[in-house]
Amino acid sequence: MNGSPEVPGSVAGSVLCHVSVGRWCEASGEEVFSKEMVERCRRLTADVASKTADLLNRNLEKSCTFAALAPEVKSCLSCHGKRELKDTMGKMNCTACHKFPGKHPK
Repeated sequence: MNGSPEVPGSVAGSVLCHVSVGRWCEASGEEVFSKEMVERCRRLTADVASKTADLLNRNLEKSCTFAALAPEVKSCLSCHGKRELKDTMGKMNCTACHKFPGKHPK
């Protein structure tokens, strides 16, 4: 942006705000609730609103297709979705937040 300071980037691997902010703070070295974090969130919110409007418009024009669920997500939903456990509605990558070293807990 013209005259605006650079804001360091990062890859969250999640659509969840707390994950995104935490990973950004780690990557940038900035503190949570700093002026830099507020600016980063302001810009990210504007980018998400712009992308959402673009996708909605493309969907109305029938010029947009959405990606299939990742194999990892399908695997999680086979138990955690509507069948056995019925404890989630999520369709994002579960392993962005949930880490299972070794075997998955029973």
